[in-house]
Amino acid sequence: MGKPQLQPHRPPTPNTPASVVQYDDSSYIDGMKVTALIPDDLVAEVRALAAKDNLTESLIVALREWAAIQKMRVLRNKIKSRPLVFAPGFTAQSVRALNRT
Repeated sequence: MGKPQLQPHRPPTPNTPASVVQYDDSSYIDGMKVTALIPDDLVAEVRALAAKDNLTESLIVALREWAAIQKMRVLRNKIKSRPLVFAPGFTAQSVRALNRT
């Protein structure tokens, strides 16, 4: 037996992300609903910085940006442990000359 399919109460608006479908007064994002205790001041700051229409969209922006920052941190640590080494004789002037030809 599969999951019961919910029928939308109203169609998505033009500003609704494709992954968000409105069901009555709740939003379900790809089938996951989250309840979290988040300090009011942090929620207000995220909403102001994300500048989105609702809290769900603001949290999606914040979480995606946080994930991107973490990926950059991992990449930075990989580069730090194994830095880029230029070929012998490499100079910026030689590359500029090559690009100008």
